[in-house]
Amino acid sequence: MPNPIALAIFDIDGVVRDVSGSYRRAIADTVEQFTQGHYRPTPKDIDQLKSEGIWNNDWKASQELIQRHSDASGHSYSSNYDDIVLYFQERYRGSGDDPSQWVGYITQEPVLMSAQYLTNLAQGGVPSAFFSGATRGSANYILRQRIGLANPILIAMADAPSKPDPTGLYLTIDQLEATVPKGLTVLYAGDTDADMATD
Repeated sequence: MPNPIALAIFDIDGVVRDVSGSYRRAIADTVEQFTQGHYRPTPKDIDQLKSEGIWNNDWKASQELIQRHSDASGHSYSSNYDDIVLYFQERYRGSGDDPSQWVGYITQEPVLMSAQYLTNLAQGGVPSAFFSGATRGSANYILRQRIGLANPILIAMADAPSKPDPTGLYLTIDQLEATVPKGLTVLYAGDTDADMATD
């Protein structure tokens, strides 16, 4: 790799993979399940919630939509967080923790980035890493299995507080700077209000 001139850090959902037909669909399925079929949020409903900038975690976003519908309708729906996570994961991934056995929406996500693109960036002096609010398993599924990266630098959901808290971004920079000179310009690519507020 030539002398690096900048660092590139990528969010994953909406940047490396298109999650519009997977995460958003799993949110809608989950809300519909927990409101007993009385409310299925539209893509616009989900976008409006996401635009508030604090609902980067899709499990919490699902819980919030259930609670808001409960408040608006006067019905009392169960919104136990652990139950929501379990149902969401069944829809999004499928059963179990083994990525080779996943059959959920994650397997149908369009890939928006290639290993060759990242190689070209590095050859141009811009090494890259990833900072995502996704689970490590989900993030590694796209990075390792779908794109074919051997050992990507990744800070995922369990490694840092949720965005827009910048802790995870700084941890990613620290890991990347362990391989290159410190103080280079950092380019961060995200797709949500929470990403834009992370600095």
